[in-house]
Amino acid sequence: MPYRASGLRREDLLANRRRTGRRHLSRFFPNSELSRVNRLAGSGTAFIPGRRLRRLLTTASRAQRITHGRFDPRVITALEAIGERAGVPLPLGDDDAAASSEPHWLHRDSANRTFRISVPVDSGGLGKGLGLRCGR
Repeated sequence: MPYRASGLRREDLLANRRRTGRRHLSRFFPNSELSRVNRLAGSGTAFIPGRRLRRLLTTASRAQRITHGRFDPRVITALEAIGERAGVPLPLGDDDAAASSEPHWLHRDSANRTFRISVPVDSGGLGKGLGLRCGR
C-alpha cells in the first residue's frame, strides 16, 4: 500500500517496516522466524519460510555464490564463538565444523516450497535491507 494511502508519513512507514523486518529476521530475538529456523539447522527438518525469510535465505545463498564465499551467512557460529552472544540457543554440535565447510548449506524443494538449512544463518546486513524491501 502506498504510504499516502495508509495515512502514515513516509518516515513512520519505513520505521514500521524496519521493526517488522527485525522481528522476522533478527537472530537476537528468540521468537523471530530466523531464530526458530536456526534452531532446526542440521536436523534435516524442512520448513516453509515466510516471504521475508525466503528472500533472506535465497539472497544470502546467491551472495555467497557470486562472491565465491567472501560473503558467508554461516558466520554466526564464529560470531558466537568470539563472544557476540545473541542469547538465542543454537544447535551447535560436534560436527558443526564439518557442516560449516559445506558449500551448500541451503536446500530447497521447489515442489513442496520447503527449505532446509544445514547450519545456523546470520542475517547480518542483509536482513535490514530486505526488511525494508519486503514491505513494498
